[in-house]
Amino acid sequence: MQLKSFSFNPFQENTYIIWDQDGNGAIIDPGCYTFEERQELKTFVAKNNIQLQFILNTHAHIDHVLGVDFVKNEYKIPFCLHPKEIPILNDSENRAAVYGFPHYQAASVDRWYSDNELITIGKIELKVLFVPGHAPGHVAFYEENYGILIDGDVLFRKSVGRTDFPLCNHADLMNSIRTELYTLPDSVKVYPGHGGPTTIGEEKVSNPYIKARQFIGRLFGIIFCYAVQIGICGLHDIHFISLRFPRWLFGQVIACLLGYRQRIRFIGRRSFLWNITQFYLTEFIGAKLRKPVYDRVIRIL
Repeated sequence: MQLKSFSFNPFQENTYIIWDQDGNGAIIDPGCYTFEERQELKTFVAKNNIQLQFILNTHAHIDHVLGVDFVKNEYKIPFCLHPKEIPILNDSENRAAVYGFPHYQAASVDRWYSDNELITIGKIELKVLFVPGHAPGHVAFYEENYGILIDGDVLFRKSVGRTDFPLCNHADLMNSIRTELYTLPDSVKVYPGHGGPTTIGEEKVSNPYIKARQFIGRLFGIIFCYAVQIGICGLHDIHFISLRFPRWLFGQVIACLLGYRQRIRFIGRRSFLWNITQFYLTEFIGAKLRKPVYDRVIRIL
């Protein structure tokens, strides 16, 4: 499988052409608007003898559909979209007027995706992943054999898609990243709708938006642990070497099960266990320091 990326229109949207060794190909998110951009696309397709078979859109925001009508008429191929993108596509002409694209023409959809379906393009098999959030019917395309993900505006290099547009939902976006993208192998190369490529593994480690969510989850998890322990054990028994250890342990287990439930699903079991270990160490050190500090304060008073 070969892949070519173009940066089109004032939004610098990434349009992708993929094709196999026999020249069977598809175009993903055609955003070409000007005459020069469309000529660049046509020249590349002709030079590489690519037989385009589909227009595959991740979603229908205006920067991703500016060239759909042109490509559809030029190559007589079907336009594919998720059915939940209908309201976005229906509003695309209004968006075009707002953003200054007077010559934009909306295209009709020829084929609707179903979740997790396989789209075969010669020797290429794309799995359709439903990843709403940035748009209600947003999808990503995963080619497992080549370890490639084309994900539109869901996950970027050290960033995530915007959720301040109509019909966006930030919670859905985070859930899509967590359940659909972060479950893929770390080696999978991600080609987003804007900017340069990245990998799943790199974003798990360095994406500041995801790490911020992890920090908030950890903070609230620890606060919740203390709150539950105080409720069960009493304030004076919150330390590792408490004489009422069975009740402390029970409170710890309940707090872990409840307070860390979301974190287990979000960043995995190993990180969860490490955070619990950190919590134990903190409690142990705190217990060792608490009495000397308390005695010193009493002496000062």
